[in-house]
Order: sequence, then structure tokens, then C-alpha cells
Amino acid sequence: MDEKTTVEDKELIMQGLTAVVAKKGFTIEYASQKTLGKGCYGLCNRKDKKILLLEGMSDIQTISTMVHECGHALAHTPYRKSFEGLTLHEKKEIKEVEAESIACVVCSYLGLDTENFNFSYISEWAEGDISKFRKNIDVIGQYATELIDGIEVVFQQERIKKYEAQKQEEAIKQSPVKKTKRPIKQIEAVAS
Repeated sequence: MDEKTTVEDKELIMQGLTAVVAKKGFTIEYASQKTLGKGCYGLCNRKDKKILLLEGMSDIQTISTMVHECGHALAHTPYRKSFEGLTLHEKKEIKEVEAESIACVVCSYLGLDTENFNFSYISEWAEGDISKFRKNIDVIGQYATELIDGIEVVFQQERIKKYEAQKQEEAIKQSPVKKTKRPIKQIEAVAS
């Protein structure tokens, strides 16, 4: 992933993601590497309903990690029927493949180039078994769509604000200038 990449709409994207997981009671905070653990970029703590993101990451890494952790928050309830009978390791594999696939779909929708990073992570957790991706495509699609919809709500609100500000500016420019009844010489005399 290009660590130097900045994302123009980062704050709007993050507002949208935050709003979606807030509906499930989650908050989002930044944390140090020491708090998260070595090599960890983010963490979804279901017990405390907190998503922690590593502070100081690039915009693109922050967004990708945030989407990944939001994917965990939305898709991975402890009572999910499809997890019945699976070992803890099998559940972890599926959760990571799903969360990173959600991140890949959302980031791709936003035009962010994260595929190499996403696919590498997915492949690592899928252990080369792509069927883990296919079996969970509905889950991935459902929650990627939910996150995209949340981002689009914020984008639409921003477009409306800009449109209304532009309309107001145009109205001011087009408003007629009030003509004074006093001649210019009288105005100059008052000003002196």
C-alpha cells in the first residue's frame, strides 16, 4: 500500500463509517502501538464496543484499517449461526477473510488502491483456500454495502451543504444594489 497517499475526503469517509458502527453502540478511538501490540494496526473490542486504530498511519491505511475493524463490528456477533461447530482458529480465519474482503470492496468503491495489501492479507488468512471467500460473499456484500451507504449519506449531506452555500452566494451576487437618494457630493460631505 502506498503509505504516502492522502485521501481528499478522509474526514467525510470516517464520519460515515463512524455513524454506521455508532448505531451498534461502537466508538472509534486512536491508540498507540504499545496499546495495540506489535504489528497491529487496529482492533475491534466487542466487549467494550470500541474500535481502536493505530495513531499516525497514512490516510489510506487509516481508512482501510477502519473499514476492516468496522467489518468486524458489524459482521461478527458471538451468536452467528454459521460459526456453530467451528474451531476458534476456523472462526478467526473466516472473520479475518470477511473483514479484509469488506475493506477491499469499500476501498475499491471509494477509488482507493488497497487491493495488493487486501489480497495479501486475505490470502494469508484463507491459507490459499479461496472457497472461504466464496462461501462468505453474502456476508461481505451485505456489510460492505451497509458501510458504503453510510459513507454516501455523509457525501450527500456535504453536496447539499455546498449546493446551498453556492445558491446563497449566487443570490447575494444577483441581489440589486440599493440606490441612494442622496447625491454623491452629500455623501462625501458626510464622510469628511
